[in-house]
Amino acid sequence: MTWLARLYETYEQASLKEHQIPLLPISHTLQNAHIKVVIDGDGNFLSAEVLQKTQIILAATESSAGRSSGCAPHALSDKLQYVAKDYPMLGGEKKSYFAEYEKQLNLWCESEYSHPKAKAILKYVQKNQMISDLVKVGVLYIDEKGALLKAWQDETDVPPIFKVLPKKKNSNTKVNEIEPGDALVAWEVQIFNDNEAAEIWRDKSLQQAWINYDASQATKRGYCVISQQDQALATNHPAKLRNTGDKAKLISSNDSSGFTFRGRFLEPDEAFTVSFELTQKAHNALRWLISRQGYRNGDQYIIAWATSGVKVRPPVENFWQIEVDAIEEDLDFNASSLKKNDDKIDHAENFGQIFAGKLKKRLAGYRASVADDEQIILLILDSATPGRMAIVYYQELNKQDYFGAIDAWENDFLWYQRVSLVNEQAFMLKAPPAPWLIAKVAYGDSVDDKLKKQTTERLFPCIVERKQISKDMVDSCIRAASNPLAYKSDERWRWKRNIGVACAVYKGWRARLKNEDRRGYDMSLEREYTGRDYLYGRLLALAEKIEAKALLNAKENRVTNAERLMQHFSMKPFKTWEILRKSIQPYINRLKISSDAGLLNYWEKEIGEVSNLFQRNDFSSNKKLSGEFLLGYYCQKNFKKDEDKANQIVNQGVEHESE
Repeated sequence: MTWLARLYETYEQASLKEHQIPLLPISHTLQNAHIKVVIDGDGNFLSAEVLQKTQIILAATESSAGRSSGCAPHALSDKLQYVAKDYPMLGGEKKSYFAEYEKQLNLWCESEYSHPKAKAILKYVQKNQMISDLVKVGVLYIDEKGALLKAWQDETDVPPIFKVLPKKKNSNTKVNEIEPGDALVAWEVQIFNDNEAAEIWRDKSLQQAWINYDASQATKRGYCVISQQDQALATNHPAKLRNTGDKAKLISSNDSSGFTFRGRFLEPDEAFTVSFELTQKAHNALRWLISRQGYRNGDQYIIAWATSGVKVRPPVENFWQIEVDAIEEDLDFNASSLKKNDDKIDHAENFGQIFAGKLKKRLAGYRASVADDEQIILLILDSATPGRMAIVYYQELNKQDYFGAIDAWENDFLWYQRVSLVNEQAFMLKAPPAPWLIAKVAYGDSVDDKLKKQTTERLFPCIVERKQISKDMVDSCIRAASNPLAYKSDERWRWKRNIGVACAVYKGWRARLKNEDRRGYDMSLEREYTGRDYLYGRLLALAEKIEAKALLNAKENRVTNAERLMQHFSMKPFKTWEILRKSIQPYINRLKISSDAGLLNYWEKEIGEVSNLFQRNDFSSNKKLSGEFLLGYYCQKNFKKDEDKANQIVNQGVEHESE
């Protein structure tokens, strides 16, 4: 249970500072409110209104904070079935829990920890008129029989309460209905000369009064395994960690009828005991971290934090998204100057330089904000069922190990990634691919959330512990990048994206091998490298360049033979190259009599030089190509340093002859 201790420590340190997203006080929980009722200090009704997307902090007991069913009233703000005494009298169908709510509130108001606003609310709810008041001011509605209205027939003028409450289809009438009893009431108590906020969820003195009272009600004491002290023990642990509707718990022991502890324990306390204060603060810290800096992947949440509460970037975040917003704000983009054709993107363009500079500054800022002796905690949460949550990954690292691992991931898996930013235009940025993107490439764009989450869990140790990436995942990415025909013409951007991801994962896999096959790769063309697979990739790119140029000149829009045969080429390169060499001959003949003859001469010279780099018998081997051929293909395809120069020289010669 080290995670509980670290979260408690985080709460204690973070509570000493002001934050944009505040920490939740203990004995309180978050809830979405639907109706605000305004009363005065004597408990007289003043007004009411429907709230739109309003989340409040409400006083809660240990049982009510984690309730999923049954009776467990909150202290002040709660659903109408709890706070409105006249709810069942006006046709409310849900079971009324007003008696329990009133009893609990009355005990608080009679204690030494009572508060004027709590007493005013008690006076009002005891008048037995809340539903009637809400009907009078047009918040709720009744039908001709005097029962609460659940459905609104006129779709053109729907009252607000029918919009904010969830709807369910009535099995008998087949009509979508709301349940008024589910509306949560928030209170505003207006007291003359009161310096605190009238809205009770903002009143610090009221919050503290409830905390003191709730602590005084603890009856069960024992040994807390985290604090190692004798304290008031928790019997119920908080839910609503990911959102206000989340019922999944990390710690739960209410399955006595399901024989959860048979053969191990007779009582849940025999397994684990923790103090009420500690579990409240730890869960509140986790809830705060999730809302503040959690990375969401479906139902899965990934959190990285330092115990001081400072922000730490999640290691699975898209590297290129860190500064996209800032770049778009800082740069004056001129749409006409941005290159739309992927083949003409200059990777050394000013945009990429600015991005790289901003990224380094941001990462340096993250690093500088963490003290040298501080621990960084990494945690992945996922729900096994709607009521059960699990920690599927937990790791503590010191500052040097954490940022060193992130640096290693960036360096090992760095490659050009195709992303769309401003005006839907494509840019190539240097970045390692995000785990969810690796999942899409490896397992298809229609990969389900479960497989995406599993992929993230598998990649997490590769990122934060410098482990080797799984070979099956690398192979799947390579297969996807080697099959351009799997995508229609309007989806070819996916194939180009796949190549960037496949190059990154293969490069990273080779960089982390422990044997003689370990190798690092430049992101620019390695003209002297004699690796067979790399050279075959270069040949494929050159063949594609020749045919693509001829097709462009003829204004023919179709797939090149190099792309069409790419998958076969990766399986039997020598045999396929012979076919490909013959298929591009007509396009060579076209370019010889065009203004691109100089460019053709350069490409043919390149083909000859690449062919001469093959080691003995390597060229004639039909052995299947590894992912290295994609690196050679990519680098050769995007190498333009000498091409423009070659074409320029030939064109200048043509001009001199014409003179």
